[in-house]
This record gives sequence, structure tokens and C-alpha cells, in this order.
Amino acid sequence: VCQLVATKASGIKSVADLKAALDTPGDVNIVLANNVSGVGNTIIPVGKTVNIDLNGKTMALNGCFLDEGDLNITNGSLESSYDLLKGNYNAVISIFADGAKFTIDGVTVYAPKALGVINTNNEVTNATVNVLNSTIVSGCYCVSTNAAKVVDNTIAIENCTLQGETPVMYNVN
Repeated sequence: VCQLVATKASGIKSVADLKAALDTPGDVNIVLANNVSGVGNTIIPVGKTVNIDLNGKTMALNGCFLDEGDLNITNGSLESSYDLLKGNYNAVISIFADGAKFTIDGVTVYAPKALGVINTNNEVTNATVNVLNSTIVSGCYCVSTNAAKVVDNTIAIENCTLQGETPVMYNVN
């Protein structure tokens, strides 16, 4: 299904292999060879860098990415089956640790029934979110800092199309 480009593993042929590669200690570089579907909740731990090159393919999620480290997704499409009306209140990509970094570049994210696509958790500080050359379709929020508290995070949105009820929600000092 996808190919791992790293010293710790070679070809990945299933979602289970993808999860195993993501759970491998150390940084991971992944390049999809085909569309991948059924990707569930995935945690990127503190101190780990994960680079996913979608390689023009689509990764279909039935869970979310919880980013506590450094997650970079490029060059393809993410589709989410999250549905706010069915009680899926998480964002498709949630930044969950101080100092975490998340970047999408050249990605189309399609989550038309999701509450949010990219969200920094309430208490997270010093996080960096880069949304570059991408399109996001969301049921509500495309990029959100969660309105519960004003925190110091850096969010860059460049050359993007954002479509949702409230495409961007953020707090400022």
C-alpha cells in the first residue's frame, strides 16, 4: 500500500504495516505507493518527526492524528469520515503538546462533516502550524486554536483555500 523510506523498515503493504512504521522508534519518512484507507487514531509522540509524502495519493482516515511531535504531510489528499452529527468531536489533526509542529503542504483535506480539521488543544503553547498551498473543506472549522483560552502558538496560512462554516477561528492577545 505504501513504501517506507527510512533505515528501519522497507515496503509497507497494509494499514497495519503503516501503523507499525509510525510506531517505530525514531523519525520516520513514509511515501505512499497507493491510496490507503481505514487509517485510525494515530499518535505522533513528543520528540518524533514523521514525514508523510502522500505522493499524489489519498489517505482516508476514520480516526485522527494526535500530534505531540513534528508531523509533516505533503503532496496528496486526506479524506475524513468524521461526522459531528455522529458524535465525532475531535479535529482530524489535533496538536496536543507544547512545542508540537504540524505542516501540510500541497494537500487537499476533505472533511465536510467534521467539526474541525486542524486544532490546537486548549492548553497547548508554543505550537507551530503551517498550512501551505493546500485546500481544506470542513463542516465547521478548517483551522482553530480552540476559543477556550488565548495561548502563544504560531499559525501560518499561505496560498490556501479554506471552506467551512467558520474557516478560521483563533484567539489573539
